[in-house]
Amino acid sequence: MEDKKESETVYRRMAEKQFWVDPTLAVFAHSVESGVRDYEADARKRYFFPAIWITWDPKLGIRTPPQGRALELRRISVKHWQEATLAAHKAGVPMILGTDCGANNNYVFPGWSVHEELEELVKAGLTPAEALRMATVNAARWRGESDTQGTVDRGKVADLLILRSNPLEAIRHTQEIDAVFKGGKRYARTDLDGMLHQVEEKVAAPLFFDIISGQTRMSFLWMTIITLAILQTSVFLTTIYLHRAKTHRGLEIHPALGLLMHIELSLFTGIVPREWVAVHRKHHQFSDEDGDPHSPYQHGMWTVLFANFWFYREAKSDARMVAKYTPDWKEDWLDKVPHMHAAVLGGLGIFIWMFGYLWGAAAWLAHVVGYILLNSTINSVCHMVGYRNWDNKATNLQWVALLTGGEGLHNNHHEFPTSARFSWKRFEVDPAWPVIRLLESLRLAKVKKLPAAKAA
Repeated sequence: MEDKKESETVYRRMAEKQFWVDPTLAVFAHSVESGVRDYEADARKRYFFPAIWITWDPKLGIRTPPQGRALELRRISVKHWQEATLAAHKAGVPMILGTDCGANNNYVFPGWSVHEELEELVKAGLTPAEALRMATVNAARWRGESDTQGTVDRGKVADLLILRSNPLEAIRHTQEIDAVFKGGKRYARTDLDGMLHQVEEKVAAPLFFDIISGQTRMSFLWMTIITLAILQTSVFLTTIYLHRAKTHRGLEIHPALGLLMHIELSLFTGIVPREWVAVHRKHHQFSDEDGDPHSPYQHGMWTVLFANFWFYREAKSDARMVAKYTPDWKEDWLDKVPHMHAAVLGGLGIFIWMFGYLWGAAAWLAHVVGYILLNSTINSVCHMVGYRNWDNKATNLQWVALLTGGEGLHNNHHEFPTSARFSWKRFEVDPAWPVIRLLESLRLAKVKKLPAAKAA
């Protein structure tokens, strides 16, 4: 208000009517500072979840920092608001301290903003005692709780701040907190620092599914469980979709479900299904003989165990071989998307989205290495170590089968490649078989007649 007399009249009426005012000067101060200060370097950032911080990002344009003439005008408006606050206070307008901290008020830090508001009130011309009264006595009075709060007195709530310096001498001393009494319990400075550290750890902890930023808190245990769940999902889809359905056609999968399986494998393994099918069919044609892309009898068990990834890459890079061994291939729309090998980076992005940069990258790497080693174990160890039910060079290892969705029953598979079931003895467990039967009961899969005839 520019008219001083009119302003004084309004303030007197506000005082008479007990019209309460919350100046929130800190909001205005930060609106100016956001135009000249880099808050990304603010040490307090480590205490705030991305869901809050992302709303303060000036690049998003939610609250664009003022620049040039706009910044100059904002400074003038802040000055006028300070003068109006002092004039209203002198006129007896009841005031309470508030800060308007929240998601969309840029850089008004919850907690710290109370201290900043006290400092802004003193800058406006109030004494430290008057500013403190707004935060204590007036707050209790506005809430109608003066009989239990607002002052230090017998019978009142004993929530207190113990300061190291006198705030009446300098209002900034309210931040020099030595101890807090809350709910009858004393929290020393070390306790308060410990709480701040816990907040910092929660913010820096693995993240998952926040409404705004796609993140929330998660323990290391849950990170491990989710990573293993994704790994096993990839393993089961490899054996059901890639191996038993696409390669050997032991079952047919509903196209919609098949597309979902294709998407998961693209994101979390980087496999292009047609290439995988071609390499595996060639493996069966030349099983453990010259021409087998990854035979431990040709290259050595340990070599295949640790180099299977490179054997596979070399084999699938031969486009003529891929075409030769997959003349029956029926494309889905994902097969038509170019550069699908790079889809695995989408899986990395999902892990980072769930767990944060460091833990996300680590979990993704663990998943990738685990998946490669499980597959290479089948191609190496399960051709040389274990028992045989049938007369072929592949072997059965039940413990490998439990880790690979039944793939460890490799001797059985090589005897009956087109069978959708890998277990043939009572004591043998094929973990993927109950899943296949469930899909069949839901009419999402159709299994060929068992037992399958022997085929190459």
